[in-house]
Amino acid sequence: MTTIALTKKLFELGTFVEEQDNGIEDELYRWHANVFRMSNKNNVIFMNNQTRYNFILFGVKKVHFKDFNQLFVNSLIENLQADKIPDSKITEYVSKANKIKFTKTSNRSVLGSMTDMVKMTGILILHYPPQEMNSIVINQKNNRSPLIKLNGYPEQLMKEALGVQ
Repeated sequence: MTTIALTKKLFELGTFVEEQDNGIEDELYRWHANVFRMSNKNNVIFMNNQTRYNFILFGVKKVHFKDFNQLFVNSLIENLQADKIPDSKITEYVSKANKIKFTKTSNRSVLGSMTDMVKMTGILILHYPPQEMNSIVINQKNNRSPLIKLNGYPEQLMKEALGVQ
């Protein structure tokens, strides 16, 4: 099971059912998500609690919240594939993440890392006009930025956690 801790702002945008966080899930299957405005659009950032691996969905609209689970899984797969993680490892990870539950945010450290990543994204998109923005490239750049808190790079930490050399 995957747990996605949503900010209050994100809960208000969608029709999510909040569940109790029992905290027993493996940290690798725990994520945080937040919505933010950039380039006059709503965007959503997802960040893994353990590795701080993250990806941003640009231009999210109300209709996207109807199938939020599938949007998350498809975007995760797309970003992991772009980072050259073998399909077998992706399938293994996603199969263990077969059910998603939504909880309130629970980790201020992850929230702080997400805020930093959003700020770095703001700097990156200065070099990419919004109409030419390739979210995969921006997500890769974000995941290849060092995080002091973990003393590493999110992409590398995710690969290690998934057993990819």
